[in-house]
Amino acid sequence: FGGGCHEAVAEFIDNAIETSRGRDLKEIMIHLFVTSEDEKKAAIAICDRGKGMTESDIENFASYSYSTEDRYGGEQLYQTPVKSRHIDGRLSKHGVGSKNAAFHLGCRFTVITKSKDEEPMLVFRMDSQTLQSSFDNNEPIYHGHIYGHNVGDVACLHENERQDDNISELVKTFSKHKHFTIILIGGLKKDHIVALGQGSQHAEEFRRNLAHIYHYYLNKFHGKAQGSQGLSGCYSLKVIIYQRSGVEKLFDLADETNDKESQYQSMAKKQHEFTVDLRTEDTSGSKVYPVKGVLLYFPSTVQQGETIPFPFVSHELFECFWQGRLVTNTVVPCLNFCKLKEKRKALQRDKLPDKCYERLKGLLFFDRTVPTGHNKLNLLQSDKLA
Repeated sequence: FGGGCHEAVAEFIDNAIETSRGRDLKEIMIHLFVTSEDEKKAAIAICDRGKGMTESDIENFASYSYSTEDRYGGEQLYQTPVKSRHIDGRLSKHGVGSKNAAFHLGCRFTVITKSKDEEPMLVFRMDSQTLQSSFDNNEPIYHGHIYGHNVGDVACLHENERQDDNISELVKTFSKHKHFTIILIGGLKKDHIVALGQGSQHAEEFRRNLAHIYHYYLNKFHGKAQGSQGLSGCYSLKVIIYQRSGVEKLFDLADETNDKESQYQSMAKKQHEFTVDLRTEDTSGSKVYPVKGVLLYFPSTVQQGETIPFPFVSHELFECFWQGRLVTNTVVPCLNFCKLKEKRKALQRDKLPDKCYERLKGLLFFDRTVPTGHNKLNLLQSDKLA
């Protein structure tokens, strides 16, 4: 996950979006308990009021490389219409991404969940010491016990989290819902505590990066583009920071306007939508899948001045979205139809100056036909676009 904690937290947001599919309330809360620089006391909680997790769900969550295909099965996953930009909420892979993400952030994680009103809370915990011990003894690494607790029982918490009144209150409050899931990551690493501490500019960057990743889940179908049509944002994603003063500070990421995607959408003066083909080869033969794209143009005019919101990197023209969420480490340098051709004639340069090509930014929307890495930082076949 590199150094960015937003990419690790995104793994759990993906899971929360998945479990909230089909629910009237699609609200995901990220609680940052970083009031102390003590690594033992700092924690992050990702909470949702989706369908919750059964014992079988927890076992699958804790299993190594238990993929979405294992849960849903094959080609039925790939039938989302291209015009939807594939924003269907099927983001979770439940492979190794979540476990890697948890231990990138801290030294342990606890799953607290309830799937039915009448059932007790189910609790599962995994910590780095147990993993290391299992590895040293040549035992299965990802394993543990699932315990049942009375609703609201904070005895399920690790002793360090139990001492934090805010964390205890969070568990008591959420357990009143009929179904919910809390992923509590404790023992945060020092660099993440510094990055997320109150008043840190990195904390603002953390929120902007998440708003960029989930822009099309938080906003309209066409993002925040002026005059855009389509569905309003389906998901609510909020960050709550607990400050040393005891005051909670809440940020609704749908209100974020300084993330890159919001800036692109608000500053672009022209948009061109297109479709390109993705050609893949496997044991069953070759297949062609349509990929939806958008090309944005940012002019510089006397009346409005410069409209490019951020410096563009020439070899990073197209951002890539998988199932509607940003894949942070994959870019497509260019496509043939918008590539600056060599040895253009003077008349061509007069009609469309070379400098115009430097004012383009693009978006590509892929579905599950394009595989990703376990942590969804990279697309694995984006180079096969026609």
